[in-house]
Amino acid sequence: MMSNVMVVKSECSCFLQAIVITILLSISSTKTEDGYPINRANITDLPYLVRVLTNVRTCTGVLIDTLWVLTAAQ
Repeated sequence: MMSNVMVVKSECSCFLQAIVITILLSISSTKTEDGYPINRANITDLPYLVRVLTNVRTCTGVLIDTLWVLTAAQ
């Protein structure tokens, strides 16, 4: 999975938040046993993602493309 997350400094908490976002997005794009993608996830289903995204945006250690995250989460 391609990620638009770039770590600028080694700030552990910010790095872990970026990993959580990547994991949540990969879970939301998983496939069923038949091979069909699960397209149910949207931004309202992932309130934790919104909270983490807000924290990452205020963190100087991680630059994240917000538009990409919101698009991928829908």
